[in-house]
Amino acid sequence: ISPSHNYANNIHSFLQSFKEREVGFNLSKDQIKTIGIVLEQYKSQAQENKEILYYARPDIATVLKFIYRENVYWRGRRNNPPLEKFKKYMLTLDPKQTQGIIFKTPEGFPDYTPYH
Repeated sequence: ISPSHNYANNIHSFLQSFKEREVGFNLSKDQIKTIGIVLEQYKSQAQENKEILYYARPDIATVLKFIYRENVYWRGRRNNPPLEKFKKYMLTLDPKQTQGIIFKTPEGFPDYTPYH
């Protein structure tokens, strides 16, 4: 249908996205549950009546954003903004309304290597 091979590649990629083993993710189901447990600890210690904005390494930020539906400092799945940018961004927000939390990587988690 299309003179470009990209069309067929895109369809193949889309179909593979439904197969968990083909997509892959560096965190296991148990590690994703651990993120949820740690998240609840952060929430219990958060200041009342403030919106929470989390900063985490990209794979954990993805879990926080898309699985646990939390507000994360997100600049796209291929962008890993440094902690300094998060801190500068927090200075632009009203501290009476928003609390920034740095989500520390739980012990025993695999190293994160971004997709190239």
